[in-house]
Amino acid sequence: MNLKDFWNASDVCWPPIKKLKIGPWTIREGGGGGNRVSATSLSNSNSFLKTDIALAEMEMKALRQPYIFRIGTEEKKLDLTLEKFGYNIVTPSFIYGCDIDRVSNFDIPPITTFNVWPPLEIMKKIWIEGGMSENRLSVMQRSKGEKTTILGRASNKVAGCAFVSTYNGISMVHSIFVHPNFRLKGLGRYMLYKSAQWAKERGSLHITLQVTEQNKGARSLYSNLGMEVIGSYHYRVKF
Repeated sequence: MNLKDFWNASDVCWPPIKKLKIGPWTIREGGGGGNRVSATSLSNSNSFLKTDIALAEMEMKALRQPYIFRIGTEEKKLDLTLEKFGYNIVTPSFIYGCDIDRVSNFDIPPITTFNVWPPLEIMKKIWIEGGMSENRLSVMQRSKGEKTTILGRASNKVAGCAFVSTYNGISMVHSIFVHPNFRLKGLGRYMLYKSAQWAKERGSLHITLQVTEQNKGARSLYSNLGMEVIGSYHYRVKF
C-alpha cells in the first residue's frame, strides 16, 4: 500500500460532499465535517504556480469554507509557499497502517464489541459528548465504501464506538472514542481488533487510521499493536 492508494481510499471511505479538480488542485466541499473532508490538496504532482494559490482560495471562498490546504511531508515547496502567504500549521498528524492479519487474529472478550449499522442513538450521543459534530457524523452516512460502526461495551454499558469502512483492499478506522469513564480497560484495543476482523471478512488486506501528533496515548497503542507510521501530514490554514 502506498500513500496515493491511501488518499484515494480516504476520499471514498471518509468522503467530502463533492470533490472538484481545478488547475493543479483537488478542492473538497466538506459541509462542516472537519479538515479532512474540507482541505484542498495538490492533485497529482508538486507542480503549481503562486497564482494557483489565489485560484484555490477563490474556489474555497465560493464554498464558504476556511482557506485550508493539506500538506504531505514530501510537499515542501507548497508548505513554504503557503507559509509566505500567511498560512499557519495546524493538526500535524500521522498515518498508521499494517497488514490486516497483524491485528485481526486476536480474541475479544464476549459481548465486548458488536458491528452495528446504522449507528445507534446512544453511540451518536457518546460521539457528540466526545466533541464530534452532527456534520462530522454525516460523513459516515455518505461514505461510499462498505461500512459499519463498532459498538464497545465495558462494565455492562455502552462505553465506546468507532467507524470503519473499506475500499479497494484498504480498511480505514475513523473516530475511535472511548468514554472517559471507561478508559484504561482495553476497549480501544478490542474495537480495533473488531474493526480488523470485520474488514478482513470483506477482503481488506490493510488496516489504516489517522491520529494527531499530540495524541501520544493512541499512538502508543497503535505501535504496540504492530501498526507502523506510513506517512504524515499537516494542514495550513489562513485565519
